[in-house]
Amino acid sequence: MIAKNLAERLPFHYGWVIAATAVTVIFSCLGMARLGLGMLLPSMGDDLSLSYSQMGYISTGNFVGYLIAVASAPYLMGKLGTRKTIVLGLLLIALTTMVMSQMQGFLAAIVVYIITGLGSGFANIPVMALLAHWFLSRYRGRAAGLAVTGSGFAIMLAGVVVPEINQTFGASGWRIGWGGIGALSALIALISWITIRDTPKEVGLLAVGEVKVSNPNLGPTPNIAQPKIFNGLMVHVGLIYFAFGATYITYSTFIVTTLIKEFGFSEDVAGGFWFWIGFLSLFSGLIFGPLSDRLSRKAAIAIVYGLQTAAYALAAVATSGWALYLSVGLYGIAVFSIPAIISAMMGDYLGPRRAAAGLSFITFFFAAGQVIGPASAGIAADILGSFTPAYGFSALVTGLAVIATLLLRTSKNSD
Repeated sequence: MIAKNLAERLPFHYGWVIAATAVTVIFSCLGMARLGLGMLLPSMGDDLSLSYSQMGYISTGNFVGYLIAVASAPYLMGKLGTRKTIVLGLLLIALTTMVMSQMQGFLAAIVVYIITGLGSGFANIPVMALLAHWFLSRYRGRAAGLAVTGSGFAIMLAGVVVPEINQTFGASGWRIGWGGIGALSALIALISWITIRDTPKEVGLLAVGEVKVSNPNLGPTPNIAQPKIFNGLMVHVGLIYFAFGATYITYSTFIVTTLIKEFGFSEDVAGGFWFWIGFLSLFSGLIFGPLSDRLSRKAAIAIVYGLQTAAYALAAVATSGWALYLSVGLYGIAVFSIPAIISAMMGDYLGPRRAAAGLSFITFFFAAGQVIGPASAGIAADILGSFTPAYGFSALVTGLAVIATLLLRTSKNSD
């Protein structure tokens, strides 16, 4: 009732309320619950005496849970609906991050963080697929680009707040950080329950950009063959998405640790780098999402991977501050645009009704990349004493992704 009344009174389409709520959901499920680890990990690692490999395994644990969620989210959405699935995911995040604040060792932490990953998948997959119902193709990239700014806001908050918390509470500061993430996630679950609706019809609206047919003599829409999900094209997109999953999370998990452990920066200075990644990332979806509406999805993805390749290469060869600043800048401006464009692409290829299933399928590849990336980077750093090889390998992977993207068939509007 609240949503319907609000939809009737707003001077703009209620779809933008859905997109704004999606910002808060992404803030929680990807920004704080996942990327917040990068800022909390140095102090958490010191307090619990974790090796680089163990740090990588904890991060990987989150993606194991996420991978399980990818497999089960479409089924859960079919049973509960999109709104309830999102709220369930957020409540899982709230509970497990509060439990994470009480961890005393590695094994318990990895088990709890697996469940956090499950909650992240249950929130993220449905909320991004939801946008395909609320926005037609020509607005879809813009809406998805807005949604992914949630991760940027989370990174900015962590970059400012975590060093202050650690200075105030010392070795237990990371525990306060995890508890705060849990409280914020519970609040966002409440907001989502109030505002989100599965389709525009629930509040008496059409999708953003959709025009009501006024001629009753046009008759019913003919049956059109639905595109297949399990095909070579989807595997191609999935492999491109794998490259993003394997590389962006390696950088975000270990760049703060790299700055502190390898370059000797203080936590405050490293937090400043993290803040600027978050600030610049606010523009990544807002720039490249609409750009994909204007050009093509594949052109925008190729540009983004080019920028990420430069960012990882600079991190691999950096010996001075300017190279690190440039690396951080390129990473931030491009980082969260890939999920936005990929989500819009699924709506284009498969239409709104099948976008969630398609997104779930290709996210298997994305999640597999996230499982492999941090664990292998942590093991390599323990052996070689540096994360430089991991950043260099990331540059190679995204460079290959540029080529794979250019070979991709241009997506068609399936609205």
